[in-house]
Amino acid sequence: MALFMPPSSAQREPDPWPQEREGYYQPTPVAYAPVHLHSSAGKQSVAIRRAEQIGSVVAGGGIIWTAYAVAHHSAEITRLVLFPPGPLEVLGIGVLIWLVAKLCRAAASR
Repeated sequence: MALFMPPSSAQREPDPWPQEREGYYQPTPVAYAPVHLHSSAGKQSVAIRRAEQIGSVVAGGGIIWTAYAVAHHSAEITRLVLFPPGPLEVLGIGVLIWLVAKLCRAAASR
C-alpha cells in the first residue's frame, strides 16, 4: 500500500491567525536612558557591605559556638541549669551588626 500525497495546489490557504496575535507580533523596541550612579555611593556601599559581611561571620561563629555548647553541655541544659555564657551573646552581637548595616544601607539609598 503506497501513500499518496495530494497534488500541490498553486494557491495557498490564507493564514487563519492574524499578525496581531500574541507571539507573532513584533513590537517596536523601547530605548531607555542610561542610569548614572554617584561615585560617593560606591565607597559608602563598600563600607556597608563589609559591615554586613562582618556581622554575618560573627553571627555564623555564634551559631557554631552555640551548637558546640549544646553538644558538650547537654546534661546541664536538660537539668535547666544556666546555659554557658558566650555563644548566644556572640550570635546576638553578630545579628545586631548585620541589622545595623542593613539599616544604614536603607538610609543611604534614600
